[in-house]
Amino acid sequence: MEKKFKKIRELYGQSKNDVAKGFDMPQTSYANYEAGSTQKVPDDFTKKFAYRYMVNEAWLMGDEVPDRSSSISRVIGHRLAEAAERLRLPEAFLKAVCAGEVAHSDELHKLVSLTYGVAKQYIAAIDENGKQKELTTEDLLEVIQEKDKTIKNLNAHINSLNAHITRLEKQLGPTGS
Repeated sequence: MEKKFKKIRELYGQSKNDVAKGFDMPQTSYANYEAGSTQKVPDDFTKKFAYRYMVNEAWLMGDEVPDRSSSISRVIGHRLAEAAERLRLPEAFLKAVCAGEVAHSDELHKLVSLTYGVAKQYIAAIDENGKQKELTTEDLLEVIQEKDKTIKNLNAHINSLNAHITRLEKQLGPTGS
């Protein structure tokens, strides 16, 4: 856990003193947490640290967590500098998240979703075998692209029908009166 505190602090470009001030604690206390000089880092500090730096608390405590970096990296892509500016987070941190080096928190996931207009990360769906599956953002983007193609094809068909109607009206001549 101690190495993770240091890694996150460095990714955010902060000193030990910066972190300590942010948590209103003596610099020596934080330095001891980071160095592993204390028997146990208080749970409330770990929770607050994870929340403030948008990392997964279980990952920070040393637990294995599923790698969800692809969900963030798909949305951000290779536009790390722009994303860092939009999200107001260090580019180095986002790069580490996208590379799967840091397990991000749900709060970061929500922030990215709101900032980039991704309504939901997962939507329940039924696969070809009749079993429930989850659609990822990538799947949703494919669905949107297919929808756009369908709308384009429908518009072309409508234009073709309108042209056909215009030709028929000309052939039939004026109607009415």
